Amino acid sequence: MAEELCTQNGKNTCGLKELTCNVCSKNFSRKDSLTLHMKLHSGVKGFSCKICSKCFSRKDSLTLHMRTHTGEKPFSCSVCQKHFADKSVLNRHSVVHSRLPAFSCNFCSKSYSRKEYLSAHMRTHTGEKPLFCDLCNKTFYDQSTLNNHRKIHSGIKEFCCNVCSKCFVQKTNLTVHMRTHTGEKPFSCSVCHKSFSSKQYKETHEKSHSGLKEFICNVCSKCFLRKYCLTVHMRTHTGEKPFSCSVCQKAFSNKSGLNRHKILHSGIKAFSCDTCSKRFSQKDHLTAHMRTHTGEKPFSCDVCHKSFSDLSTRNAHMKTHSGLKEFCCNICLTHFSRKAHLTRHMTTHSDEKAFSCPECQKSFSIKETLHQHIKIVHANDGLKFKCDVCSKCFSQKAHLIRHNRSHTGEKPFSCDLCHESFTHKSHLNRHKRVHSGIKEFSCDICSTHFTRKETLADHMRIHKGEKPFSCDVCHKSFRNKSDLKVHKKTHSGVQEFSCNYCSKCFTDRRNLKKHMKLHFGVKEFVQKVSRGKMDLQVT
Repeated sequence: MAEELCTQNGKNTCGLKELTCNVCSKNFSRKDSLTLHMKLHSGVKGFSCKICSKCFSRKDSLTLHMRTHTGEKPFSCSVCQKHFADKSVLNRHSVVHSRLPAFSCNFCSKSYSRKEYLSAHMRTHTGEKPLFCDLCNKTFYDQSTLNNHRKIHSGIKEFCCNVCSKCFVQKTNLTVHMRTHTGEKPFSCSVCHKSFSSKQYKETHEKSHSGLKEFICNVCSKCFLRKYCLTVHMRTHTGEKPFSCSVCQKAFSNKSGLNRHKILHSGIKAFSCDTCSKRFSQKDHLTAHMRTHTGEKPFSCDVCHKSFSDLSTRNAHMKTHSGLKEFCCNICLTHFSRKAHLTRHMTTHSDEKAFSCPECQKSFSIKETLHQHIKIVHANDGLKFKCDVCSKCFSQKAHLIRHNRSHTGEKPFSCDLCHESFTHKSHLNRHKRVHSGIKEFSCDICSTHFTRKETLADHMRIHKGEKPFSCDVCHKSFRNKSDLKVHKKTHSGVQEFSCNYCSKCFTDRRNLKKHMKLHFGVKEFVQKVSRGKMDLQVT
């Protein structure tokens, strides 16, 4: 009688689970539920998707799957109106509204409504990745991320943008992408109210307010907000560049750098300056360029408060205060604060000059030097900075400032060993090599060693008999450019160096020094020069 009361139309109305699967021992209260369950063990998948041919053992599983293609979400939350494709997902979501988050993280105090969410979150702190892809062995924190990753191997990108036709593996990626067209930024920072197109970008930004940087480089101790940023940073130490361009094979340390580079090959420059009509392939390049017109310098140094127009220049400047020079030349052991400076320095050890001027075919080892050469020598319309004393024009303000020192006599760069002063910082750096004693450039013929590559090149002309610099007045040839400059003064008649004792004038400082020996005698002259007592007057 009790069994009859509990059974009505084949259903167990008392909630008892009397039916057991003989394979996995799972219990069921209804016979039809057990029958459906048994199909999972049989391996029979009789229901096939007509779009992607994926097969399922149950019809309701196929129905649920079809919603990934149609976008149908028939189940909506009565509290926040959010829609879901699966009722079970709606039920899990409803817990968020029904109670306060009960499971808190011991590391960052973030709270979750379900224990499994907390467990998945904890792996971001412990680094545990128990799930792995059976195709490429890449590991993951949680099952959903692994499932999304597997779609990459399938090559199927079924979600396409109707504006630019770009396709994506996941619908969520398409949703975020569409905001680049609409300009929508629905996620705002709770601290500064800055808006973002995705929740992930917002959460990453909010960490910048907390000051918490839990990912630390074990080489230089630099800290990062995100593990991915640490991974990319580590490549600056290892030299790893896993992303390469399919057109020119140039390699990059991160994918975003590769994507920016690819735009150069497309030739598309969609961003135009409203002031000078110059076009750019990337929006951030245009933004940085606009500051050359407005004079805006929004990035300032925390130490000396010097302002900069772009963040990368500010960050490079900050390293000058720290004194950290982590990039070392493996030939001469010179250290640099920036990798770009080391790369440029390495060209001094090589004879390769890969960049040629299209006008005069002169070659350069550094691309920036080529650009400067074109501006100074060939682009006369670019000489917009004029000297007030001699009317000489320059393409860059920095060059004019350096030139003005030839009139004022200012020498702001001083050697901390012998206190000799120089007008250019590069001249000071060359001078310091004299104190180091390192002479890395050697003559193959007579084995004489030199501290500078340029001095070696000048020396080699003695052996070869080369005199590539000729006077355009009398056609006399010289071994180096400085001798030609001194010679040209004999034609101009300008004698700017005068003796303080007899007022005799000379075109060259070296001739004045020779003359001074007549007044003092050689030994006394050498003593006075070594003590810094000799006065050379420039008229």
